[in-house]
Amino acid sequence: TVLERRLGSGSAGTAYTCTLDGRGVVLKVANDASCDKLIDDEADALQRLDSPRIVSLHRHGSFQGRRAIAVDSAGHLTLGEMLRQALPLSASERTAIADQLLQLGVDLEAADIVHGDLHPDHIGVAAPPGDLAIQAFDFSLRPSGSAVPGSLKYADPFFETRDVLDAAADRYSIAAMIHAVLTGVPPGWGNGHSDPTLNQSITLKVEDSLSDPIAEFLSTSLARNVADRPGSAEHLLLAWKKCLQKHKSILKAPPATTTSPDQSSSASEG
Repeated sequence: TVLERRLGSGSAGTAYTCTLDGRGVVLKVANDASCDKLIDDEADALQRLDSPRIVSLHRHGSFQGRRAIAVDSAGHLTLGEMLRQALPLSASERTAIADQLLQLGVDLEAADIVHGDLHPDHIGVAAPPGDLAIQAFDFSLRPSGSAVPGSLKYADPFFETRDVLDAAADRYSIAAMIHAVLTGVPPGWGNGHSDPTLNQSITLKVEDSLSDPIAEFLSTSLARNVADRPGSAEHLLLAWKKCLQKHKSILKAPPATTTSPDQSSSASEG
């Protein structure tokens, strides 16, 4: 196997493009022996998952003495790159990405898998004929006790109070990504740099540009207390669908009409 291009490196492994069995794949190689188990655990997770929103495992074994996995490419761009480049997306494309992120959550919970580090740079975006399609990758941080997510902007800041990266943390990250897809920026707490775990008075800030139904959906999905959020990925998806119905109703509502004092006087005189 000949490595073609280095894609990037994380805490567990380094990813390269290569050709394997006549097809282009991404090869992720453990950074060192201490990361071998993380790579093996990632392979185990991918073997248990069967979702169009998650990369498929092509092969699992060793490469040059280190554990490695070969997976299908998740796309030419990551969602993070799209957000940083402010690539133009229509309202329907933004909604479609949000739909797929929520379905990703459903698929993960159906397989009883926690990703643990969901953020835009771990979401690939492909543009096949037709609609944009997302795929999640990099499962090497999936629940290992008190592992710290790599991207704190999208991580549930309250996961440490539960002592584990859990499905609720994944759902928080999905809601945070939806905020970014709709507004271009992740949600923030307080002044945007505050740590909400230090003070109960620090509140969540969602963008003012969002409609009331979408702002309410995000505020609930990102709530400080897990008990105040939708209790499962299915419930989160259902809440999103209800939110969109309310949002569309607002868009379709006729503009309010006002009657000037002169018009009112003329009508009463007639």
